Amino acid sequence: MALPLYGCRSCAVHDAIIFCHCCDARLCLHCDAAVHGATEAGALHPRARLCDACGAAPAALRCDGTVTLCAVCVGRGAPGVTRTRVATYTGCPGPAEMVRLISVDPPQLEQDFEAWLADKLPRLVVEEDVGLPPDWDVAVETARLEKMLAECCEPETEINLMQEADQQRLQMQMLLQDASAMAKKREGRERAKQRYIEKRKNRRFCKQIMYASRKARADTRWRVKGRFAKQASASF
Repeated sequence: MALPLYGCRSCAVHDAIIFCHCCDARLCLHCDAAVHGATEAGALHPRARLCDACGAAPAALRCDGTVTLCAVCVGRGAPGVTRTRVATYTGCPGPAEMVRLISVDPPQLEQDFEAWLADKLPRLVVEEDVGLPPDWDVAVETARLEKMLAECCEPETEINLMQEADQQRLQMQMLLQDASAMAKKREGRERAKQRYIEKRKNRRFCKQIMYASRKARADTRWRVKGRFAKQASASF
């Protein structure tokens, strides 16, 4: 039974061969080199051969030397098959290194190797540096790749900047609140001080009778040696 073919998520023209877990995308070899060779951060993304069964995960094992399967699909396969581990890679390997990584068997004759390499690695030059085809539209492809990376990869730098801005805003609000509280306390102390000064100015150091009724009664009450006394005790 023939295995299904899955299209490249970036160009939607070539068949996908590689799966990038960080971008959560399957890519052809050309788009893989373009996406992950554009920035240093992209070059650090680990990639592996695409699972031939589900096409939605990186392959973990190669069964019987022909079919590459992810960890989930391996569990569904028949037991007793020969399994070898699929290698992962980072950066932008050259064509010869890529042949070894994706584990496809090249022809033994040297004269057939170039034709076979051109067929297996379409639109890639057989050099250490990956080139671009003549019909490659840089503006269009760059815009599409940037959009795909923005959708697939979490913008950690932007999140960190937003968190730093929020922290600075919170610290500024706390400083303003503390300054406002200190200003209110200072104003309260000043008002209390003014009240104390005014009260001290109006203070009288003399005896006063606060109520008129008490004053009238005090004038008529019996006194003994200047002190109030009862009428009965005054006869003694």
